[in-house]
Amino acid sequence: MSYFKKILKNPFLRSMLLMFMISVFVIWAIFFFINIYTQHGETVTVPELYGIKTSEIETYLTERNMSVKIIDSIYDNKRERGVVLEQDPLPDAQVKKGRTIYVTVNAFNPSSIPMPTLVDLSQRQALAVLESYGLRLGSMSYIPDACRNCVLKQLHKGKDMQPGSPIEKGSRIDLVLGKGESEEKVIVPNLLGLTLSQAINMLQAAFLNIGSEMYDQTIQTPADSVRARVYKQSPMYMPDYPVSLGSAVDLWLTLDTNLVKQNALDTNEDDFND
Repeated sequence: MSYFKKILKNPFLRSMLLMFMISVFVIWAIFFFINIYTQHGETVTVPELYGIKTSEIETYLTERNMSVKIIDSIYDNKRERGVVLEQDPLPDAQVKKGRTIYVTVNAFNPSSIPMPTLVDLSQRQALAVLESYGLRLGSMSYIPDACRNCVLKQLHKGKDMQPGSPIEKGSRIDLVLGKGESEEKVIVPNLLGLTLSQAINMLQAAFLNIGSEMYDQTIQTPADSVRARVYKQSPMYMPDYPVSLGSAVDLWLTLDTNLVKQNALDTNEDDFND
């Protein structure tokens, strides 16, 4: 106690002690308010928004301490108009309260845009242009031509689409490309374990088409189809058996992770035995 009294009587030591106590308090206050501001450790589960109408989304998310922002709209005549088609983050993700959920909705009416020029572009350049215009790639076919993977024709529903012609946003554009002067073939990539969008990207990069998409009984909702993984493909990944440019690859998808892992393991064992 006498030692503490000596500190209090010494102006220098007293000032140092006061500064130390103030520093501790300030540091504690900063961390306290950061915790409150960031809601550290407090998360909520992202709900499934697929199929919910835009007029209901804001109220639906406000009740769950989230907000929504519509970032795009596309027209799909197979879906109800004005409903959510895509969302980010995906359902069941853990996020902090107040998080904004970004959604793409189905337009009430298809908007028209001028058809871009794709002819003479490379396949990769054409895909980038289609995406920037809000159009989608349909099928790719190959014919003999000296310019390998150059776009020779741009088609919609089997008809030539002239640059500048009006076309509905979200339409699928088929490309006719050159396959070079030789009968070049490509290896089908291993798609097991990928989502559908990932598989499509890999197929396009390999100059192949998506064939049939088949979902097993675990797929019940549009959200399920987004999360589903490829557990089977045809043709299979076989490095010694390449296929022609533009060939179609059929995919089977599931939410059963054990099925995906088992099929991937079987495929790897087959490759090793070969």
